[in-house]
Amino acid sequence: MINGIYHVTVSTSDGQHSDGQWVIDNHSLQGTDATSRYQGQFHLSGQHVAMQMNVSRHQEAERTLFGPAMQYLLSLNGHFMSDSNAFNLSGPVAHVPALFATISGHWLKALD
Repeated sequence: MINGIYHVTVSTSDGQHSDGQWVIDNHSLQGTDATSRYQGQFHLSGQHVAMQMNVSRHQEAERTLFGPAMQYLLSLNGHFMSDSNAFNLSGPVAHVPALFATISGHWLKALD
C-alpha cells in the first residue's frame, strides 16, 4: 500500500456506515470518522492485506458503528489494488458475535 492519506468507508453487516480519513505510513495506520479513532498495523504480501486494528470511541460519541463500548478489535483481510491505489478489507468484530466489518479505501494524496 502506498503511504499517504486515504478516504475510507467503514460498513457493518447490520447496514451502518461511516466515512473518514486514514493516514497510512510504513505498515501502520491512524484515522478517524464521526464516532471513532482507528489505529493499526498491516502486512502486505503481494496484493493480500492482513490488518489488526483497534477502534476507540470518541469521548463525545454515544456509540461507534460496532456498539457502545469504548474499544473494539478488528482482524481484517482483503486486497490492495495497485492499479487504482484502493483497498477492500473485511472481517469479524471481536466480542460482537455475528457483526462483520467491511472497509474500503482509496488513496487521496501523498504525505507532506
